[in-house]
Amino acid sequence: MVATSKRAFTLTEILVVSAIIAVLSGITSVVAIRAVRSGRETQCLNNLKQLEHAWALYESDHDQWSPPLPLSNSPSTLGATAFVEALNPYLMDPRVWFCPLDRWAKAQHMGEWHSHELLSYTVSLEFLVRAQPVFGGLVHVNRSGLSDPASTVMMLDQPELRAQDDGPRVRICAHGRTAMAVYADGHAGRYALTPP
Repeated sequence: MVATSKRAFTLTEILVVSAIIAVLSGITSVVAIRAVRSGRETQCLNNLKQLEHAWALYESDHDQWSPPLPLSNSPSTLGATAFVEALNPYLMDPRVWFCPLDRWAKAQHMGEWHSHELLSYTVSLEFLVRAQPVFGGLVHVNRSGLSDPASTVMMLDQPELRAQDDGPRVRICAHGRTAMAVYADGHAGRYALTPP
């Protein structure tokens, strides 16, 4: 009779294999998280491009004049409401008003996308200043009068102002120290925010 020996894994071998699996899963999860964030940032840029296309369609229907624009960054103003209502007919999906990284707006709007104070995007005040708006109840501008449309931010992520527990309100944006922006010539990209 021949003796057969059963070879089992040693404790050291099991621990080494477990450590290798843990390291690989950690690396994979970091890469997956970055990929998801990058995809959401791309969707944010796509949302801004869709809003710019809606703006351009509105201009083509109204002698190259913009939709009525808000005079302040306060999204609850009459101008913001008129602006959103002017662009909505040109949008296939009103959810483009929300950045996928803006968890606060997503959590608060609960299906009420027309609540303008909860939108993720706003018109840049820089655009309003450079475009020399025409006043007539609400502000309208003509992009053709811009001297440098490639460097003029037209719309961007709306930085959130949230109160701290014991102090002043601070500037927070879903993209860290940058915002996603669409420029007056139609291209979209990152825009560096100034410190608060």
